[in-house]
Amino acid sequence: MHTRRHSFTTLLALIGLPVAAAAQDIATAPEPATATAAPKKIQDNLFLMEEAYNQEAGVIQHIQLFQLDPQTHAWSYALTDEWPLLDQRNQISLTVPVNRLEDERAEIADVWLNYRVQALMHDMGNGDQLAVAPRLSLSIPFGNPDEGAGRGGSGIQLAIPASLDLGPQFTVHANAGVTITPGARNTAGNHASTLDTTLGAALVWLPLSKLNAFVECLYITEADVIGDAKTDRRHSFIVSPALRAAVDFDSGLQVVPGLAMPVEMTSDETVVSAILYLSLEHPLWEPTTAKP
Repeated sequence: MHTRRHSFTTLLALIGLPVAAAAQDIATAPEPATATAAPKKIQDNLFLMEEAYNQEAGVIQHIQLFQLDPQTHAWSYALTDEWPLLDQRNQISLTVPVNRLEDERAEIADVWLNYRVQALMHDMGNGDQLAVAPRLSLSIPFGNPDEGAGRGGSGIQLAIPASLDLGPQFTVHANAGVTITPGARNTAGNHASTLDTTLGAALVWLPLSKLNAFVECLYITEADVIGDAKTDRRHSFIVSPALRAAVDFDSGLQVVPGLAMPVEMTSDETVVSAILYLSLEHPLWEPTTAKP
């Protein structure tokens, strides 16, 4: 997305300078035959940010996010499907958000088409790794700007998430990004180009391989159209503590439920909401031998 009450997460745009032109494979030394492999860590999506791990070959993921403001009863829902393009190096995804409007109707907001490349996946030793996965996204203006459900024009989002293991129990993630909408429109029919930015960091604690506690911190600026070729910028800071767990099935299905309590602070107010998260990840075809 991507966290505003009128447009949930919008994948939280992330931008950065281009990373290494050529990807690096993970050079993992084989374990001795007598060694017992450590349980695989959860490498699932964060709730408001991105982790820099593309989908493995032959594995797809369905991600659902539901956010509720208990005071106003406003809510947003987003469904994202992530698909590998034959191998882990290339990934496409589709995000469809739905917002509850003031008259209690639900309406589809702007839809996002996303492409992400696994530009870096480097073994740091002892099972740790550094991952970088730049993403380019295009918004399709499905939402009605007269209802506050969309920008009124197509936008481009450039994002870069990075993930780094810090020993067996901690992982850090960093995001930075920008979204540009050349023809944004407000409810009065005014048009202007808008620029939104995001900076974020997250710390994940893994007391168990299938149970994570984490906190996400984001600084977001958004441009509102206030007249023809005129915008006003809003700033917000979000701190979101969260929990997630993974349940694996013999079929290859992994179910990851989670919950969070984001606190969003602006110059005008502080809003505490609730997030419910559910991820379903499963194999679709036999993976090829290609590597990211």
